[in-house]
Amino acid sequence: MRSRLVSCALFLIAAGCGGVQHVQLYEGAKLPEDQVTVFYTNPELEVTVDRQYSVPEGEIGKIHRLELPPGNHAVEVKCRYPEGPIKLSPQISLLLDGEAGHSYTARVQFGKNAEGVPNCKAKMFDITGQSGAEKIHNY
Repeated sequence: MRSRLVSCALFLIAAGCGGVQHVQLYEGAKLPEDQVTVFYTNPELEVTVDRQYSVPEGEIGKIHRLELPPGNHAVEVKCRYPEGPIKLSPQISLLLDGEAGHSYTARVQFGKNAEGVPNCKAKMFDITGQSGAEKIHNY
């Protein structure tokens, strides 16, 4: 099943051109919007969903629209630091408690500790009904 999902996801990414990349992470025919949970990736984060799907290396800088079955999903992220010797944060685990017909994104907050070492926080946001909210990457 996992290989079928990954194959399907890779096909859908390859089929998309520019803009938001659409990825279906369930088997079968495309479901109506009110029957799926949508998760928008954040170009400032490396994202893995349910330990089955990761945004491909060359696609991380683009927003991906992941369609998932409703329910709980484990979203693991690593912040991509824009400058400095440290390029990625340690892994941050988030829970996506996805409702059918809802859209979500993970947003990031960058900072530095007292020694000047970069750090970050990430939070999950329900962005249902918020036009353009998938393009807001920070909180």
